[in-house]
Amino acid sequence: MRDLENCIDRIAAFLGVRDSLDSATMSAITQNVSFDSMKQHKHQYQPISVSWKNNFQFIRKGVVGDGVQHFGGNTE
Repeated sequence: MRDLENCIDRIAAFLGVRDSLDSATMSAITQNVSFDSMKQHKHQYQPISVSWKNNFQFIRKGVVGDGVQHFGGNTE
């Protein structure tokens, strides 16, 4: 996401917890849900409810539109 902190702020507002988040907590959340952090800890995000092909990576590049390259399909 291009503006991760803004998205987290909007989610916190929706959940009614925005006022309880100080800047240190917001920074920690932003770091923990960043693509780089998720890629580093990909074992925590790999779905276990379905069978995957060998060597399938649930978290791949973090590039918008890469799914079309990876899986094929129509871009229209």
